[in-house]
Amino acid sequence: MKVATVGATSDVGFYIADERGYLQEEGLGISFERVQSGPQMIPFLASGQLDVAGGSTSGALYSAVQRDIPLRIVADKGSHRPGFTFAYVLVRKDLVDGGQVKGWADLKGKKVAISSTDNSGEVFVDKTMRSVGLTIKDVDNPILGYPDQGAAFLNKAIDAAQTIEPFATQWVERGLAVTMPDKDKVYPNYQAAVLMYGPKFVAERPEVGKKLMVAYLRGVRDYNLAMTKGKDKEAVIQTMIKYSTVKDRALYDKIGEPGLNPDGLPYEDDLAYQQDFFISRGYQKEKLDLKTVLDHQFVNYALDRLGKYSG
Repeated sequence: MKVATVGATSDVGFYIADERGYLQEEGLGISFERVQSGPQMIPFLASGQLDVAGGSTSGALYSAVQRDIPLRIVADKGSHRPGFTFAYVLVRKDLVDGGQVKGWADLKGKKVAISSTDNSGEVFVDKTMRSVGLTIKDVDNPILGYPDQGAAFLNKAIDAAQTIEPFATQWVERGLAVTMPDKDKVYPNYQAAVLMYGPKFVAERPEVGKKLMVAYLRGVRDYNLAMTKGKDKEAVIQTMIKYSTVKDRALYDKIGEPGLNPDGLPYEDDLAYQQDFFISRGYQKEKLDLKTVLDHQFVNYALDRLGKYSG
């Protein structure tokens, strides 16, 4: 079974499931396939070269479903939940120190970098600007990958950026940027990424998909217990160091961790909100009935076996 990852800490559910033998207990073998970005996963999922992948929703994703590529969104893969943060907007420190940026409204007309168009990160910037009566149209959005944003802050090529960990903490630690206020409150229930099953996987091996969800949610629950209760926290951090691209142990004491729903399901209201954004920006022509892409059978099976998370 081939599972795509980008090496992010939000892949931790799979990392723990592999490290602690939860996959093996379900009789499953797994191969982690490293890819560079979520959009790269879609054609591989569609063709059956990948079975499982996690990534942002997009107009391109929903349009692919409308073109009879029946990908399925099966679970949460990264979100804003109480005590957890996935995405941030950082602003250049000199602009804050100089008083040019005191709040969201002061970003009007400034260069706010995003990693790409047509993804949940672009939605995030739009939603934050709407908190002060503006939209993404009121800022300039240069396209800049997360790893390249630090140099852009240093060179004053950008004023702000939508980013994720560990980059957010790294840029703040280096004195290049500061986090905008209300990072946890300006966009609650934000669905940054989802877990997707490919059409061949769903059609030909649904029982494997159900067992995989059991192992995955066991891993996600261990992660939640570690981060909220401290249970085996060091062991979980060591697992993330082993599997993810974040290798610096000291960073784990500073970075914010992504939310992962221990009961599996994504925030469907926010997925609907994001779809409306994609249509408004022209990334998607026609509205998709989300019931055709959201598939709860896998999470439902896992919850029948595991019960609801009690924390």
